[in-house]
Amino acid sequence: MKKANIIVIALAALLIASCGNSATEKKKKTFNPKERTSNLSDEGREALIAEKRAQLNGAINLDTLLFSHGVKLSVLPPALEGDINENVATRIATKLLEITTANGIGGLNDSPNFALGARMTQTARSATGTAPQKMIVNYDVTYEVLNAKTGETYATATDKISGVGNSFEEATSNAVQQIKNTPKLQKMLQTGSQRIIKWYNENIQKLKMQVEQAVGKKDYALALALVESVPQQATAAFNYAQELQPKLLADMKHQHAAETLAAMKTAIAQANGEFDPAVAACLQMLPTDSPEYKEAQSAYDAYTKKMEQKRAAIEKKAAEDEAYARKQAEIERQLKHEKELVEIEAEKMKSKYEAQASAVAMEKSMRDNNKGFWGKLGDRIISGIDKMTSDADWD
Repeated sequence: MKKANIIVIALAALLIASCGNSATEKKKKTFNPKERTSNLSDEGREALIAEKRAQLNGAINLDTLLFSHGVKLSVLPPALEGDINENVATRIATKLLEITTANGIGGLNDSPNFALGARMTQTARSATGTAPQKMIVNYDVTYEVLNAKTGETYATATDKISGVGNSFEEATSNAVQQIKNTPKLQKMLQTGSQRIIKWYNENIQKLKMQVEQAVGKKDYALALALVESVPQQATAAFNYAQELQPKLLADMKHQHAAETLAAMKTAIAQANGEFDPAVAACLQMLPTDSPEYKEAQSAYDAYTKKMEQKRAAIEKKAAEDEAYARKQAEIERQLKHEKELVEIEAEKMKSKYEAQASAVAMEKSMRDNNKGFWGKLGDRIISGIDKMTSDADWD
């Protein structure tokens, strides 16, 4: 999979943690999201997150995935070999992402130094002698928490899975369903997390050197990924990272301003007067002192005006037409959740740049360390991530 198609776990990958100025205050139904501030009640927020999680196969915790200050791991899918095709590898990556977030670990592939991977070894492959004929596969699965920079393995766990299907690929896909958040995996992730925190506590100077090198190369996305992957439990390193984060985020936003403006124009055109949180997220991605921001603000104002006109027309017809009434109800729900939706989209956009930079750095580290199986993954380090964050749209 090419880096241009990165998910960026999907997702995605991806959108901003701090924002520029919002549109001018307008009358009651104006779309006007603020900087990372939610107006949802706890009940409303939980309902929204539950809805999004259901779209991601019911198991991914978005707060942990996108906003966690705890340990973060990039997710490495298994190599494409034998009966493991791209679809199967992506499903395995999804399973690993579900498991990491269930254990309070961020896994959006924005950690350049640490990763969770699954290595699949096929131990049996056969066909039944009955009709209709079925294919059977057995696998040994090795899970590893890795330090990509040093080549060390911090924690491991093993499991056995099997599957039956009409083809060997289908049997392998069915076997993946047996990958669960078991006590064995929980203990492995706990051990790996403790060693990661210990690394940050003992290697703050190495972290600073990594960040300085990235900044020296104007690789602000990598520098941002490095500081945002520092767990809060490593107090000294976390304080350093928090102090540096706003400047690195601003530098990255400036670096991608032209690209973000183009993305915003595309989103506006595709929205056709409908609500799309990506539009406001792109505006947040633009620094207010950039030349692109003025043009973006003008386009945003025109977009919100068109959106309000369309909503007003729907509201006028809603009292007499059931279809319009349903549409109005949907719009009201969007208005209620707009800030939360934009916040999520913005974080996805930011994370996409971080994931791209992290994948390059991790690939180089593993190749330099000659890390056997993992050193051969190349671009596939981030396979499957964008799909989980960008393919599922908000209703």
